[in-house]
This record gives sequence, structure tokens and C-alpha cells, in this order.
Amino acid sequence: MAWQRVTDPASGRAYYYNDETQVTQWEFPEDVLDSALREHGWDKATTESNGVAKMYFFSAAGESLWEVPAAVMAHLQGLFGSDLSQDEIKGESTEETSVDIGQAVEKEGGNANGSDSVAAANDVVGEAVVEVHQASPTAGEESELSTEVGKSVPPVNQLIGLDELVASEENKDVEMEMEAENEVSGRSPDDAFLAMLKECDVGSDCTYTDVVRKCSKDPRYWRVQNPVQRSRLFEVYLVKKADEDFAASKEKYRQEFYGMLAKHNVKYYTRWTTCSRSLQEEKLCSVLSERIKREFFDEYTAELRREKEAASKELKVKEAMSLEDEFLASVTISSEFAKIVSGLEERYKNLTKGEMLSIFEKVIAEREREQVAVVEAERRKNYRADRRARAAFKQMLAGLIERKELVPTSRTRWFEFVALVKDRAEFTELAGHHGSSAIDYYWDLLDGAYGALAGRRELVRQQLVNSNRKIGDVAEDEFVQLMASSSKTEVSGLCEDDLRTLYAMLRGEAGASGGVHGGAGAGAKRPAPADAAEASAEKRQRIMLRTNNV
Repeated sequence: MAWQRVTDPASGRAYYYNDETQVTQWEFPEDVLDSALREHGWDKATTESNGVAKMYFFSAAGESLWEVPAAVMAHLQGLFGSDLSQDEIKGESTEETSVDIGQAVEKEGGNANGSDSVAAANDVVGEAVVEVHQASPTAGEESELSTEVGKSVPPVNQLIGLDELVASEENKDVEMEMEAENEVSGRSPDDAFLAMLKECDVGSDCTYTDVVRKCSKDPRYWRVQNPVQRSRLFEVYLVKKADEDFAASKEKYRQEFYGMLAKHNVKYYTRWTTCSRSLQEEKLCSVLSERIKREFFDEYTAELRREKEAASKELKVKEAMSLEDEFLASVTISSEFAKIVSGLEERYKNLTKGEMLSIFEKVIAEREREQVAVVEAERRKNYRADRRARAAFKQMLAGLIERKELVPTSRTRWFEFVALVKDRAEFTELAGHHGSSAIDYYWDLLDGAYGALAGRRELVRQQLVNSNRKIGDVAEDEFVQLMASSSKTEVSGLCEDDLRTLYAMLRGEAGASGGVHGGAGAGAKRPAPADAAEASAEKRQRIMLRTNNV
């Protein structure tokens, strides 16, 4: 169970401590009470009687009680001790809150010199004197109140060792100054009262009588006009003070216990059963409870584990960096991990084989990036060289054509083309590079010649019409002679090879339209190739057809 009932040795009062949440309080834990009530079929509620809140209990059967049900009471006493009372559970004070001053003084006056009588008088009359001090009587009540003050205040002051508490002019000035200070600081009367208790060094073992004796001359004491509220604020202060004292003492014991564990050479892997036996003779262990000792031990070993893990992690990082440097210096793109890992496991004990493999793959990836960069640089270099080689070859062809050393026609043969260029440096340079080759430029020349002839077909047809001839009735040699004798220089100026190519074009067109040959002639329009390979194959087929026509 998280809650424990502990007795304050200074005041003899019981308070409650939660070892899970580290909360300390005077009040009986409400969650424990609610749980016990539900377990036994009861519930609780609060009602007011004469302005005082009182707790009662009821069951599902319709039964209601002012006292804690017997079964629930026995259950709670079994948890917290047989001396647990109804009032402690319900949080209701057994002291009377309204006492006649005169009766209290008269009752204790005969034994005023005894310490017990003084304490009792203080408990009873401390608040009563305050009420007399704070009273604001009407004109009709002034005489009666003056008589009561004269009878009761001096004996009370004599009992508790205070001067007369009727506010003097000096006290009024101090109170006015305090009121002004609180208004500026924005501090409420409750906060001022708690601050006063702290400034007066009220300890957790002090009683309310001590507060009256120490603080009743302080104006902040009187700013809280309700005596019950002053008592409640005092209890709040005691709980907070007890928490602070407990925290301070616990931290002191923790440091002492840590030192004792270090002296006994406790490691992060030490077990509590082993450690507890070695600590039996230590004086500090007899002071602390088993729960606190185990708590301190767990905290200490957990901190040692964190330090060990941090050191191990740091060492692993260093080994990983060293292994990566070694791989960078020796591993190539063709290295195999299985062949090099066997000699590394002994030197890098903090790294697993999987971690070594990850570092190896990282270095291999870096090698691959380097290789790709080299290939890309070489590709760019070769690309520039390819372009220069192609440009030089094209320039060489243009020079040959310009000087009439090469006159490309529609029937220029490949071997004729190669015979002109094979011994030139531009041809040799082009042969060693990627991209267009010499045969590609040869095909480009033929395509250009065919394109030039296609524009002259209409002139040739017109010459046939003028001669009253048809392409189907004219032989190839007759066609060549007829066109060579034409008055149109665009036709007669064509070479014999081009005229024969035109004849084949026209015969092919006539066959396609009249069904003579049933296929495309040499000059028919070619369909667009599907890809580069198909285009190259078509070019080779075309040159073979031209060779056969020669």
C-alpha cells in the first residue's frame, strides 16, 4: 500500500506519507477511505449543521450513520493501527470552538502557575483575546464590552505572558503600515499570515499556542479575522514545513547512504540481498527503514548503470570511428567483408559483427560514389572528345565536297566514300569515339542527294509530257538520253546516276498507283523507323538495293 501512517515525534500527531508520490499530509487519505467504503458497500457525503460541515455514511440498502461503519473501521484499523480514531478518519476536531473567556480563566486560574494549565489557557483563550481585540462594538454595547475586557483580558495576558493586547496607537501605526505594504505587494491576508509563520521560524513541532505566543503582536496575525481560518492556515503551514523538513533530512540520509555504499564497493550489478548482508553492522542502517534503504540502493545502482552505459557508449563510438578510418585506408570496392572481419573482432571488442558490417557497408558505399564520380568525369571528358572528333570529320567532308574531290550523288557507293576518307586523320580519330560513325555521315550524304532529286520529279514528268511519252513506255537508257537533251538545265544538268535514280523513283510511283510492280521503288518515301536499330538496318538494305541496281 502506498500510504503509511506516521507519528510526528514532536507533536504526537499522526500524519500520512505516500511513498509513491512523496506526498505528506495531516488528513486521512480520501482515496483509501473511498476504497474501503466501496469494498464494504458504503459511500459518504457531507452536510452542514449550524454552518459546520459534517460527514455521514450511507449504504445501498438505505442505512445511514454519522460514524464510520464498523466493518470499514475494522478494515482501516487493520491497515493503519488499532489507535486510528473516527475523528482522525473524518477530519473533525474534538476541541470546542466557542468558549467563554471568563469561564476559561476561572477554570484554569487556580492553577495558573502549572505548565499544563498555561497551555490549556493558551489554547482556549488565545483566539478569544483575538476576538476581543478585533471586535467593533456598537455604542450600546461599548460599556458592557469594556467591562468584559477589563475582567478577562488582563488575567489571560498574565497567564500566557503577554502584555495587554488592546491595540495601542503604536500598534495601529504598525498595522496601517503593514496594510499599505500588502496593498502594494498584492499579497492576500492568508499569504501574509503564512509568510509571518515562516519569518517567525515556526517549526513543524510547534503548537498553535506557540504561534499565539510568538506572533500575536504581529499585525499580519490579525489580518486573518476568522480564528478557524487561522487554525487551518497553521495546519497548512505545518504540512508544508513537515514536507520541507522531511525532504531535507531524506537528502542528508541519502548522501550518507551513498557514501556507505561506495565504501562497500557496491557495483551496478550488485544485488540488494547481497548488499544488505554486508551492511548489517552499519549504524546508519539501524536508523533507516527497509523501504528507504532499498530506495537509496536502487537509486545508487541505477546511477552506476547510467554511468557504465555512457562510458560503454563513448568507447563504442571511439572504436567505430577507428574501424571506419581503417576501412577507408584499406577497403576497395572489390573487398569482401567475410575475409577481413575475422582479424578485427579481437581488436574491436565493444563492436558487434553487425555493427562492423554496417561500417563496412558505409565505406563500400563511399567507394561506389567515388567510382561513379570517376566514371562520370571520364564520360564528360569523352563526350567533349567525341564532339570534337565529329566536328573535325564533318569539316573534312565539307572540304572534300567544296574542292569537288567528293561529289555525292544518289548512287554514291560506300566503298567509294571510304576510299576517299580512310587515310585521313579525322577518320581515324572518329573511329575511336562513341556517337556517329563514318557510315552515318555517308547515309546523311545519300539522304541529302535523294532530297534534292525529289524536288525535280515534277520537271521530269513535264519533259515526258512534252515529248508525248509515258514513264512505263520508256526504257531506262532512253529516259537518260531524253532528259539529258532537255532544254531545262535543272534536268539536263543532272548526272547519269541521278537520272537513273529519278527513273527508278517514277517507275516505282507508277507501279504503286497502276499495280505494275506492286511495291515501292528506289525513290519511294520511306516510313519513319521505330528506333535507331531499325533505321540502321533500313539504311543497309537500301544500299544493297542500290548496289544490285548498278
